[in-house]
Amino acid sequence: MLSLSAELQDQLRPKLAGRVLVLDLDDGVGGFSPAGICSLNEHFVLIAAAPSAITPEFNATIASTLGPVRVKDYTQAELSHNPQLSKVNGAWQLRDDTGVLDSQVELRVVDAPALA
Repeated sequence: MLSLSAELQDQLRPKLAGRVLVLDLDDGVGGFSPAGICSLNEHFVLIAAAPSAITPEFNATIASTLGPVRVKDYTQAELSHNPQLSKVNGAWQLRDDTGVLDSQVELRVVDAPALA
């Protein structure tokens, strides 16, 4: 289960009306990720998305403390070691039992259909 800090839940809750929570690995796959990042660091984006904006690549769901979160099925393994998302030094950080996965997680609201 993805644990979202109370602060993050409070920030997201008003944005979720009529939207679905998505955690996107920014790898160039799917409508929220126009180009992959070519580095050794992974980058994630947490998105409150209109259902019409979600593309077929987000074909799996993980549980979170704020409800279901859509993900790409191949990212489930990376999120299987007690993932936690909380603010550290003013930035949203995704970490798990193995360490920091992303120290600069972006938060977005997307109401338009995803990129083609």
